[in-house]
Amino acid sequence: MAESIFAEKKVIPSEEVLSAALRDNRVLWNKTVALSGGSGEWKFYTKAAGWTYQVKQGKRALFYMIPKVGSFRLIFVYGKRAVEAAKSAGLPEQVMKDLQEAKVYAEGRSISVTVNGDTDMYTVQKLLTLKQEY
Repeated sequence: MAESIFAEKKVIPSEEVLSAALRDNRVLWNKTVALSGGSGEWKFYTKAAGWTYQVKQGKRALFYMIPKVGSFRLIFVYGKRAVEAAKSAGLPEQVMKDLQEAKVYAEGRSISVTVNGDTDMYTVQKLLTLKQEY
């Protein structure tokens, strides 16, 4: 099963289908993109991943959004300086633990958070601020 609920390569997700899938959390999807100040586009990386929404600011990728039923996942990739700065950013303990334990790749470490409701937006804002500052 694909990571994204949109797994058919030939069918780019439409606004209507995305809204139906995300339900009430479509508002948070839109808010997340707006907070970034960036713009997004759908990408199909692999059959295992399905369709992913990549949000960029200029040429720089800020994060990736993976739609689920009633929620969505955000993936951020941080370099060494951002990981160091995260230690004093006030992130939730589990998020910080996941970031520190993440495998290190050439492009950095990735952290993933699932957005299920308004309470998750605090963490999203902190992660976005870190990404934009480093």
